[in-house]
Amino acid sequence: MYTWFHSVSSLLLPVLAGLFRFTQDWGLAVIALTLLVKTGLFYFNLLAARQQIRSIQAQPRLKELRERHGSGPREAGCRNDEGEPRARNQSVCCPSASCWRRCLSWRACTACS
Repeated sequence: MYTWFHSVSSLLLPVLAGLFRFTQDWGLAVIALTLLVKTGLFYFNLLAARQQIRSIQAQPRLKELRERHGSGPREAGCRNDEGEPRARNQSVCCPSASCWRRCLSWRACTACS
């Protein structure tokens, strides 16, 4: 029985065997393989850490925008001139999202009947 992990292990097994031939010790081979994998994934970990820092730095600006415009599109742009929510037959603030929802629900209704 094959799983998604089989492809990863099939790549790492020859590397582990080669490290064993070099070190003549399974413990050192496992440690060396761990260091190789960590070194290979370092760039991606660095990218994730940088993105997390950018996200933390953007929090004050996002908080300011939420206070000014509301927390979502339903609060911010989907209100008429009197401040009341728009009716269904009036224009919607996210026309493409609304269109896709209607299209998918229409297809679901026609498939069931």
